[in-house]
Amino acid sequence: MMMRSLSLREHASVQLRNLCAAVGLADADEPVSILTLLLGDLGERTLAAPPIWASHVSDDLTPLEFSIALDEDGSPVLRMLVEPIADGSGVHANNRVALRVLDALAERFGLSLEQFREIWGCLFRTSRAAGSEYGIR
Repeated sequence: MMMRSLSLREHASVQLRNLCAAVGLADADEPVSILTLLLGDLGERTLAAPPIWASHVSDDLTPLEFSIALDEDGSPVLRMLVEPIADGSGVHANNRVALRVLDALAERFGLSLEQFREIWGCLFRTSRAAGSEYGIR
């Protein structure tokens, strides 16, 4: 009997819940919900499927990484780094997905993106290749 392969979201959610417990965070639902938002559609790809974009967040091309740091008082802080990935069609599509995720996070947590949008507009105008002057390829 063949077992179905877990999705990236399912696998990462189990890891995240375990890390939440390890740092003493009793309710892991909020971090897992944020992870699900950050992964988007990519989270539904199976672990058996090859990466659709060579993310350099981790050494295995997976677009997420968890870590635990120590706060100034020595208490553990759980961190996650996630690169929102589109359908593999390129940097422009990834940028659009990342901006949608950022908008969703700003709405969820009541954050202003006004200054970010000013900087984004100056650095990444649509009239030139995205990031071509700043080493982003």
